[in-house]
Amino acid sequence: GIGGAVAVHITSIKTMALVGSDAVINLSGGTLTVKAKAADGVTTAAEAVSTEAAGKVGVGAGIAVGVSGVDTAAGVDQKAAINTAENNPAMGIDIEASHSGKETVTAKAGSAGGVSVTPALALDVSGVYVDAYLGEGGTGLYSSGDITVLSENEMNRAVTADASAAGANVAAGGAFGISVVNDSSRSSLRRSVLKTSNIKVSTSSKSTMKSAVSAGAKGTRAKKSASSGGSSGSSSGDGSSDADGSDGADGQADKGIKAGS
Repeated sequence: GIGGAVAVHITSIKTMALVGSDAVINLSGGTLTVKAKAADGVTTAAEAVSTEAAGKVGVGAGIAVGVSGVDTAAGVDQKAAINTAENNPAMGIDIEASHSGKETVTAKAGSAGGVSVTPALALDVSGVYVDAYLGEGGTGLYSSGDITVLSENEMNRAVTADASAAGANVAAGGAFGISVVNDSSRSSLRRSVLKTSNIKVSTSSKSTMKSAVSAGAKGTRAKKSASSGGSSGSSSGDGSSDADGSDGADGQADKGIKAGS
């Protein structure tokens, strides 16, 4: 008997609040606010069970694959005109991009029979990019209030693979948990400010990963039986955050999709 479960999620999530490069804004006496806020959760789960009589073969395979990319951006594009005056300045400029998310990938498999084979694979390929920017170009800015450019990211991930095999003659269980992660956040101010109260350009990023991999095998006949169980877990990732002088989102969502294809 064969029991198999396969779950695959491929997601691309984009949240954007942008002032385009052709925009003209007369901000004297006003406030400019550009904010993008995203919150998402993705769960991928596969569970398979196969049970056969002592003289037969039981195979249970569980495979869960999650591939996701998230882009969150708020900004004023390069060359967009923001007009202010020294005798009638803007009251403030606030640009903020924030993201919080959770991803869970779970694969479970169990089998029983004369010969029992049970593999379980959980694979997570994921990337998050958060960008807040005030692009270069245009005239210098006058503001009586604060100019703030802020980006924040918080991402929590969990990968679980669990395999259990029980065979009267032969039992083999193998569990594999793999994660590939690339997260980054960026804030940038590339436009001249001639007069203002305070300038704040800041970024923060927090990514956590929890991996749990377990495998078990049990053969019941002492002379003829053989059993083996193995598990492996691996993760690789790159997380970065910076406040610098560049603008525009780099398409982390598209990168995440390509990485899993």
